[in-house]
Amino acid sequence: MGTIAALDPDGSNKNSPFYDVKVRQAVAYAIDTKTIINAIGGGFLIQTNQDSAPAIWNYNPAVVGYPYNPTKAKQLLSDAGYSNGFKTTIYYEIGFPDLANYILAAQQYLAAVGINANLQPMTMNAMTSLMTTGWQNGLVVARATAGTNYSPLNTILRNFTASGTNYVSLYHPDDVEALMKQALAEPDQTKLTTEMQQINKLMIDTYCTNIPICGLCTMW
Repeated sequence: MGTIAALDPDGSNKNSPFYDVKVRQAVAYAIDTKTIINAIGGGFLIQTNQDSAPAIWNYNPAVVGYPYNPTKAKQLLSDAGYSNGFKTTIYYEIGFPDLANYILAAQQYLAAVGINANLQPMTMNAMTSLMTTGWQNGLVVARATAGTNYSPLNTILRNFTASGTNYVSLYHPDDVEALMKQALAEPDQTKLTTEMQQINKLMIDTYCTNIPICGLCTMW
């Protein structure tokens, strides 16, 4: 068992730059996850473009994701009305040195396209409060449980739906919510797999609700 590490924007907040899907996509394009994984992963990290990993049954190989493209990131920011960039905050839990290194790298990549992020370290209790009550104009460094012996249904339900208790400021698209409700009642494993894979593709390719960085992070 491991985790999926991601940046979670407050996409449900209409007063936040991250309410615009173009801005969320710009963040995804701006960060070179492959280089980060190779530089600090130590062989423990697996690259993934979704909230799953290749060894897990709901992984969807059809997800395109957002390969590193800072030019595209800058264009999307301009299209969204942020040609001069903007300031934001990255909230993260203290006590994970390797995670801190990744956050520093992400901060530098974002700065290169005009998103200037202040780093805000938090205790475990403070982070729990933030992710369960909400945040504004910021990115939360999220760690969602994943693994071959842990249900992806639980991961999606708890962390990425409107009825979940974690990361409540994420954008929750209606079609993802409807598909998740269908999946929760699905008795057929083949159909369930298809539904969960569709959820991954909608969350990433259509709405970019969050920005996965790596999978199966057993060090965290």
